[in-house]
Amino acid sequence: MNKLVIIFILALSANLLHGQRYYSPPISKSLKVELNTIASRSIHGRKMGLALNLNINNRWHVNCFSLKSYNSGESVSATHRGGQVRYFLNPNKRLSVGPALKVGYYNRYFLNILPSVHARYKLIDNINIGGGVAYSDGFPYFDLELGIVLFER
Repeated sequence: MNKLVIIFILALSANLLHGQRYYSPPISKSLKVELNTIASRSIHGRKMGLALNLNINNRWHVNCFSLKSYNSGESVSATHRGGQVRYFLNPNKRLSVGPALKVGYYNRYFLNILPSVHARYKLIDNINIGGGVAYSDGFPYFDLELGIVLFER
């Protein structure tokens, strides 16, 4: 074990002496506004809706969403409205993964705070698909989304 630590330290110091740095891809300096369609499935039923997403440097995503239940036995459709913040760990790849936090209200009465893990795949420059998985009320929560870039600055 000690030999491995010494070899690691020597290799690291050799890289520093030669001026080599670890590669980190450039982060795009852009601001995008996206429109996403969302379909979710949880213990509360199936919901579909829209989200307006602010994409900051392909790393931070802040959105507001409105989902409405469909195909349920309830006489009044349930709504879920709120906001979500996502942070992607590898923003300049076609496939990005990262944590998310969704905060919203069910039917204007019940507050829901839901941490999750999201993945996002860039199909082409202006279209992407994504999905997330979480654990809510002792049951899994899934969502799938399709997004299109409205404009970029």
